[in-house]
Formats: sequence, structure tokens, C-alpha cells
Amino acid sequence: MNLKLIKLFKFLLVLAVNLVLFVSFDRLIYHSFFFHPSIGLGFDNYPSNERGYFKTSKFDRDGNEIFYIDRFNEGDRNYLFQELDENALPLVAVGDSFTYGQGVYLKDTYIKVLAQRLELKTERKVIGVNLGQSGKDAAAIFDIVKEDASHLKPEIVIYGYVLNDMLIEDQSKNIHLMEAGNDLINSRDKFLDQHDEITSVSLLFKYFKQLKRKEMITKNTIQHYLDIHDVHKNKVGIEKTLSLIKKMQGIVTQTGGKFVVVIMPIFFELEGKYPFESVHNFLVKKLVEMKVDVLDLYPAFKGYDTKSLWVHPIDQHPNERAHLIIAEELEKWLSENLEI
Repeated sequence: MNLKLIKLFKFLLVLAVNLVLFVSFDRLIYHSFFFHPSIGLGFDNYPSNERGYFKTSKFDRDGNEIFYIDRFNEGDRNYLFQELDENALPLVAVGDSFTYGQGVYLKDTYIKVLAQRLELKTERKVIGVNLGQSGKDAAAIFDIVKEDASHLKPEIVIYGYVLNDMLIEDQSKNIHLMEAGNDLINSRDKFLDQHDEITSVSLLFKYFKQLKRKEMITKNTIQHYLDIHDVHKNKVGIEKTLSLIKKMQGIVTQTGGKFVVVIMPIFFELEGKYPFESVHNFLVKKLVEMKVDVLDLYPAFKGYDTKSLWVHPIDQHPNERAHLIIAEELEKWLSENLEI
């Protein structure tokens, strides 16, 4: 065999061995220190159970244990009030996944906890009805109030407003929307699943590349939430949203009920420089001007360790501890404003 071919063969062999060693070492380090099997999870399914909160688990095809909430055994979220004692105090909560309680058992959602707490201090049976639905904006929530909540004729309707409920005048003009999605609320992995030759070989390189992309996505998301609450950038969307909220109030009051908007914080940097305080102040000002009762929850959560209030590291929805705080604040507000 030609000496040059022998040298080339040795070189290629050494290169192949080093590549195998590099890939093996790369994956060992990644899976030991950085890996978090979050892709495809969230939405009541989680790859770990650090707090011991989730009571059920299953295994995926790869043998990984997945912890989840068994929604089928929680009971119906809707109640027929005509079957209740006429002395019962009916409370209804409407909103998106924060109210629904993504990652939280139904019994631990704020409306259920509030009902339990109020029942202890009143002589009436208190029923908390959770009509929250994931992914709904203000227009969809208006429909829920109109079709479902009004039919139930509750004494109190609580709208848990989250910043992504705001209607958008023209989504095509919102340059931050495509890189925002549900960042700061749900896992961002769907935005990060980009492949190239280097990241397909090195998981570590992919991990650190994604860290940079997450910084960009977070920056764009913050700006997105600020933009949709800016009258100079989303005037029509804001007007439509506020008009729908006023109509919700009218529907509830027509049946003799009380309506209150609860402004939920985004569970992001509560212990530091929370970027949405100005949005909360703007919404409170507008709702007060419209004579709509409003409770801003940001002051109640200000200074908390944000991560301690998350459902899971891949799911930044409020956990059962956060729902308890929401219920406590609502109990105080109802006592001070409606004497309940």
C-alpha cells in the first residue's frame, strides 16, 4: 500500500475516533448537566416532579417518566345552579389558562380556594365555578360570559385578565409577535427547534446557541406585551377589549350580579425589575374611568421569588401557591368592597 494512503488512512482513523469521542463526551456532559426533556411536554404533562405535587405519572416510548394531572377524575367544571340550595352563594371565574389552572388541580384553582375560604366565614354554601379556558382572548371570554356565566346567574363574576388577553388591531404589523407567542408563560422549545450541521453534531453548542435565542425571544415578548397595551400602537385593539369588558359587566349586572376584573401578573422577574408595571397601571386607570371594579394583583406578588410560583421550570403558569395568594387577595377585596 502506498505510504501516503497509509498516512491518510491513519489520519482519517484518528479523526473518526476523535469525532466519536467528542460526540460521546458532548452528549455525556449535556445529558448530565444541561438536558431538560421539555420538548412536547407542558400543558399538564411534566418531565419531573420536584415539588411532589403531581399525583399521577406514566412512561413515554423512551421509558422516561412523565408526571401529569388526570383531568378525567376531577369532576365537571360546570355546575347547574338550579340543583343547588337556593341559599348558595355562586361565584364564577372566567379567563384563560391562568384561571383554568394549567398544571394545577381543579380544587387548588383560585376560585375553588376562594369558595372554600368564604364558606368558612359565611352561613351560606359557596360554590366556585371555574369557566376558565386555555388560549382564550378577551373576545372569546366575552362569549363565555354571555353564553355560560350569564345563564348561571352568579352573584359574582371574576374575570382573571392576563396580558395576552388583549386583542390586537393588526397582527401583521406587530413585528415582535412571531418571536413572542406564549413566552414567559409556556416552554419556548417550539421556537428553538432549529437544525444546522453544527448543532446536529454538538448538543452543547446547540444549548448555548439556544440560550442566546431565548434572550432575544424574551426581549421581543416583553416588547410585544408592551406594544399591545400602547394606544399609539394598538388603539383599536385596546378600545375593542375595553368595550368587551364593559359589556361583560353589563351582562352580569343585568342578572343582579357583581363583576370584577382581576389583573394577573406575568410571572417574570417579580423579585426584580418587573417590566409590565406600567401596563398594570394603564389598565387600572382605564377600568376605573369606565367604572369597572378592578383588582390589580401585581402589588400582592411584588418581591416574590418568581420561580417558586411556577407550575414547573418548563411551565410558568401560576402554581397552587400562587392560586392561594390570588384567592386570599380576592377574599380581602370582596370583604372590603362587597362586604362578603
